[in-house]
Amino acid sequence: MSVIYKLAFTLTFLFAENYMSAQAYDQNLSSKDERISDSLYLDSLCDLSYDLSFNNLDSALIVIEEFLSYSRERENLNIELGMTIKGYLHNQLGDPKTALDCFFYVLKIGEDSSDSTLISQVYNDIAMVYMELREYEKALYYNENSLNISRSQNDLKTISLTLNNYGLVFLYLEDYEKANEVFNEALVLKEKFLEEETDLDEKYYLEIDIAMLESNLGLVYQNRKQFQKAIDITNKAVFIYDKLGLDFYLIQSYTTLAELYLLINEVSLAKKYAELSLELLGDEQFIELKANSFGVLSMVYEKLNKNEIALTYKESEQVLNDSLYSLVNKEALAEAEIKYEYDKKAFSDSLVNIQKQRVFEASLEVKNAELKSQNRITNGIIFILFLIVVFSIILWLRFQKNQQEKELIKEQKNVMDEAYTELEENKIEIEKKNKEIIDSIYYARYIQRALYPDEDHMQAFFEDYVVFNLPKDIVGGDFHWFKSFGDKAIVIAADCTGHGVPGGFITVLGNLFIESSTGDLPKYPDEILSDINNELVTVLKQHEKDAIQDGMDLGICLIDKKTRKITFSGSRNGVYVVNKKGDLMEIKGDYTPVGGFYSKKEKINNRKYETHEIKLKKDEWVFMYSDGYYDQFGGDRNKSMGSTRFKNVLVHAVKNDKLQTSDFKNHFFSWMGDNDQLDDVLLMGFTL
Repeated sequence: MSVIYKLAFTLTFLFAENYMSAQAYDQNLSSKDERISDSLYLDSLCDLSYDLSFNNLDSALIVIEEFLSYSRERENLNIELGMTIKGYLHNQLGDPKTALDCFFYVLKIGEDSSDSTLISQVYNDIAMVYMELREYEKALYYNENSLNISRSQNDLKTISLTLNNYGLVFLYLEDYEKANEVFNEALVLKEKFLEEETDLDEKYYLEIDIAMLESNLGLVYQNRKQFQKAIDITNKAVFIYDKLGLDFYLIQSYTTLAELYLLINEVSLAKKYAELSLELLGDEQFIELKANSFGVLSMVYEKLNKNEIALTYKESEQVLNDSLYSLVNKEALAEAEIKYEYDKKAFSDSLVNIQKQRVFEASLEVKNAELKSQNRITNGIIFILFLIVVFSIILWLRFQKNQQEKELIKEQKNVMDEAYTELEENKIEIEKKNKEIIDSIYYARYIQRALYPDEDHMQAFFEDYVVFNLPKDIVGGDFHWFKSFGDKAIVIAADCTGHGVPGGFITVLGNLFIESSTGDLPKYPDEILSDINNELVTVLKQHEKDAIQDGMDLGICLIDKKTRKITFSGSRNGVYVVNKKGDLMEIKGDYTPVGGFYSKKEKINNRKYETHEIKLKKDEWVFMYSDGYYDQFGGDRNKSMGSTRFKNVLVHAVKNDKLQTSDFKNHFFSWMGDNDQLDDVLLMGFTL
């Protein structure tokens, strides 16, 4: 089983801590007088969101948006719980930016109220997101802060939560000894809680937690080549998943056992567990799980010298993987994002109408939502409407003894049918709108590229230079900037928060702020960084509540061509100086950010940046970069390139007689292979 699956385990586990009984939701909705307390209603929404999170994350998110709307109407009642769950759901949907926005919102609540327990818990949540972003140093920082707070309070439950994610970071970093230590500490605590717990629901979730930890320990043993230990502890997890009826996790564990038995050449047992995973999958559409099972069976039959059967399973695996990573699926994901706003409004109308509104009001709301969302609705809306109709039928069965409520639901179904008819009639217009959106994004790319530095000016100033700028999407969040002042020049490499259209907007702002700061005279890099930070914080109002927390990482060089002196300042971005002998010198930027989250007490002008001086020798190159190049997954082991390999690429390039941008481009694509590009890429180098 992959580490990614283990991370999914952790997310579910954390969400389960807030789960109560779905039965309470049914009872609350069916109460005769419909006088439901605010807290009980919010608990019901929390429970429903939890149920939906296992099979339909989009619907779960819609429920949480209703939770937040209801909470804000009642002076932010339990708002921190709603924002926390929203963060979990967005993280599971692959939207770490929104997840972090949610968690930092909760962190501010904790800081304003001096609630150390809440701060400790949200530190753990933030660490979880950074771990998925492969920013392991940040993940460790927040995990350690969470542990320090919870240990000072002897809060054993929060400690046990944090330890599991803490161990996963060490697992990613391949520090298996430390991961083993942390997972075992968490396991001891969970087993102690289980022994002392009397509530059956709590016992249920504690058993799940223990199974997750045992699965994680199995990964540790597998990577340390202690295969029998890995088999033994994975079997413990299998026993719990089987007992609790958690088929999804049971399938993963069966596949893991099959892989482990193959590693110790127990082919018959490997075949048994691979077939068990497929049998349990049945007709379920878990493409990645099914592909993994086919892959293991292919290796089993290859071991049995049944090459024809092995080839059949291998082809089936390839078909599923192609389906999983195809362009069509990528487009489907984009379409799902477009239809989200419509789903949210439709579901919210349905839920509110059950308690407060008449059918005519629901009809009007649905039509208004349709008019506001036409440019984001896709063909998948038909499926969502089907779900809403099914939900209406369930409510009708639930309230069949009450004739008035039964009529209400019948009328609601008619409203949905009318909405469906209108959507069908507007299908062509919607597709036209979608095309217009794509065309607009391409035009935005044209505008963004128009802001790139003039190539002739750079060529005239530098002895030689290279620029490799590769956006992940149509428009990107990385940009380079150049301006000369006689024998002096300023050159900048910037990495804005996010990518795509949001990142593109920030690049435009960045260019404007840089132009405003530099003017007609050369300026020191630390002063430029301060100017950009102040402008960004002011324009985006980042000192205000609920402000956008976007920022940028920059490296800035002030070059004196006559003296060959370079003055450098950086915010989270550094530079490399490489000579033809293969020597490499790294100058790191400050950790101080430009833009982004400001604490309540932090003043705008408080952020300062350090300057460094470089005396550039003949045949020495300076490289400026974003993290997109060395964070890319690829190679024979399909892992992140990492800074060490990246430095070797630079050294090898400088040793060549002539650097070419195409050399870096070809190397990057060769490394990436069939993988998706993870982030925008920027690499700029120059010599005087």
